[in-house]
Amino acid sequence: MDTTGVKGIPAQAVSMMKSMEIIYKIKGDHFRMDSKTMVSNTAVIADNKKQTAFTLMDMMGYKYLIKITPEDMKKEMDSPAPKIKFLDATKEIAGYICKKAEVTVPENQLMGEYTTTVFYTDKIPNVKGYGAKFKELDGFPLEYSIEINGMKIHVAATSVTKEKIEEETFLIPKGYKETTLEGLQEDMKKNMGAK
Repeated sequence: MDTTGVKGIPAQAVSMMKSMEIIYKIKGDHFRMDSKTMVSNTAVIADNKKQTAFTLMDMMGYKYLIKITPEDMKKEMDSPAPKIKFLDATKEIAGYICKKAEVTVPENQLMGEYTTTVFYTDKIPNVKGYGAKFKELDGFPLEYSIEINGMKIHVAATSVTKEKIEEETFLIPKGYKETTLEGLQEDMKKNMGAK
């Protein structure tokens, strides 16, 4: 990840984001995404049928839980669909031949409109629920690049496996402080010494 010129983010936080591992687990209507850096673990757990979603964050020993309400989920699901431009190019990623597209994501509460280049495979079902910025693609994204507020982000799959996923994978663990996005941002500023 190229983080040159990132503004408004403490240098310590930028350093933590340079190397990140993301693991997706999909089972029916359940979805879990775990992202790991050197000092933090974040998980998004969603049940599209029940319209529930939770974000769990463990940063430097501080554990937070943000509950996404059914109203929030509906708002995201009903938000304007991204514009997709399908391109005549393919690329092999993690053993899958992927098609190329440019996806323009509309402006939302957290960030402005942005365009990302994505390679996706129609051999893996796409995630259509909460947090799925590529929900309009006819397949699962295995590589994409985004540039937002001067920060360049590149994500690429290294492997895809089929395995039995236990129900416990989608349970919400204990020991997390429930908060809001605003409350989390305030705590992060205090914990990282940002002004």
